[in-house]
Amino acid sequence: MLVSSSGSFNRYFSQGLTTALSGMRDAQVRMNVAAHNIANANTSNFSPNRVNSHAHPAGGVVPVIESTDVIGTSYVEEGVSMLLAKTQFNASAYAAGVFGDTSKTLMSMLG
Repeated sequence: MLVSSSGSFNRYFSQGLTTALSGMRDAQVRMNVAAHNIANANTSNFSPNRVNSHAHPAGGVVPVIESTDVIGTSYVEEGVSMLLAKTQFNASAYAAGVFGDTSKTLMSMLG
């Protein structure tokens, strides 16, 4: 059974919400890095940064910003990164909302 006690429900709720929120944070970091890369595209010898996401043991992801050895910025690549970040943010926000609604329903069922 998914909800066997108040403690396991709280862990389930906490992990689900943490996962959704970490996806939103990861998307925001990706958007910020892409904006930084575009803003500095005309700076001589500028090397764009990249975001690598790593799974967190408690659920969700942790964004890590890393430098590259590449000189120059691709506007197309950065634009695609921004579109993907926007989609990721929206999907994570939707998941958080659905998770919250589901949790409210479960709580009302439990009394």
